[in-house]
Amino acid sequence: MKTTAPLLHLTLNTGHVALTSGITPPEELAAVRTLLKRGGPIPGRHPFRVNLDRQRGSASFCLQHRKLPVTMNLLAWDEVTAHEAWPEIEFFYRDLADLCPGAVATRTCPARPKATPWLATLVLPSLYHVAQSPEELGWVGAFERIYAEALLADFATRTGK
Repeated sequence: MKTTAPLLHLTLNTGHVALTSGITPPEELAAVRTLLKRGGPIPGRHPFRVNLDRQRGSASFCLQHRKLPVTMNLLAWDEVTAHEAWPEIEFFYRDLADLCPGAVATRTCPARPKATPWLATLVLPSLYHVAQSPEELGWVGAFERIYAEALLADFATRTGK
């Protein structure tokens, strides 16, 4: 059973693209429900928190460890908004490529995905200082996907789309 729309997840640092199934267990979606309005501390994952900025047709969110940003994420589900929102994450990519060239595979940002919905993630070098194990790194990737899928599901519920 589909619980969300399949989501194209692009990791900008590497250019890796994954397509999620759109099947997220309802308990995983429910676990982030309290974070859908404004973000906040992630339950059971102190000192991680998520800062959220919702726009019409997109949302950007930053995963932080205490006050240290560890990933920047842009979720888009509307074509027009996706085109308008892309320059923000592209700017962060170019900045990271200039400041820390080893953090990205190429100096040129990967192209914006053509079809929505998509999630673009920029992993910041600080993540590797706070995530001390492969399990923690895996949790970060899973959280980004689940949070993005929960935002999509929330949008669909509110708009009937």
